[in-house]
Amino acid sequence: MAQPILSIITVTYNPSLEKIKKTIASVQVQTMRHQIEHILIDGQSHDGTVEALKKKELVVDFWLSEADSGIYEAMNKGVKFAKGNWILFLNAGDVLADKLLVEKLAPYLGAESYDVIYGDCIVDYGFYSFYEKALPQPRLSWGMIASHQSFIVKRDLLVKYPFNFKYKVCADYDFICKIRTESRFKRIGLAFAKVEAEGFSSKRHSLNIREKKAIALRYYPNVYFLNYYYLLKYYYFVIICKVEKLLPLSILFLLRRLKYAFKNKSKHF
Repeated sequence: MAQPILSIITVTYNPSLEKIKKTIASVQVQTMRHQIEHILIDGQSHDGTVEALKKKELVVDFWLSEADSGIYEAMNKGVKFAKGNWILFLNAGDVLADKLLVEKLAPYLGAESYDVIYGDCIVDYGFYSFYEKALPQPRLSWGMIASHQSFIVKRDLLVKYPFNFKYKVCADYDFICKIRTESRFKRIGLAFAKVEAEGFSSKRHSLNIREKKAIALRYYPNVYFLNYYYLLKYYYFVIICKVEKLLPLSILFLLRRLKYAFKNKSKHF
């Protein structure tokens, strides 16, 4: 393969063959597949993933399976092996939103005007899904402005600033905050990925909020009310997690529809 325009890195640990097949398929059908490199970094799964890779039942451009300390070490490894000028991280179970995605983004990937390109995502709850718009860069102090599957970043930046192992679930947020002042961001009104609602960090609400609070206060020490915002957010999640277990699916759907309608309307500026 000639040097790819984009390296897509998928990090796995016992993802289930069904999930990883779905993710790989979404890359394989891209109309510009010949300019995409798909890398899979596995943490010694024992669910059949490694065997399927060896038998070429799962086809990627490069794969490695060895023990690691966690998801962010694996992501750093993927960057090390990547050949593309741009990198996108796509979790097992998540898919690219459109088979024309890379073709649509090619004019931006071929330009020298940006260091970070990011966009919207589709949040998949299984029975239904919602469109979530990315937020403008100034909103970064209040949390991630897009899902990490909807960020495409210059490889040079990821080499210069590898993910910090100190953070267990929010090292991607730390990375984006770290590069915010020296990088040129471009927000695009296009869904990059369809992501599972119960992702890695979303399953660990308490730790997620604590880490985001520490990161936000580190990079934005002069922003008023940040400390109180994250405190309120913590108690909100505690209550919501308990309430959601008691509600029927139909009510959850209506509440989530209202949630995304509000987020897309009120924060998109």
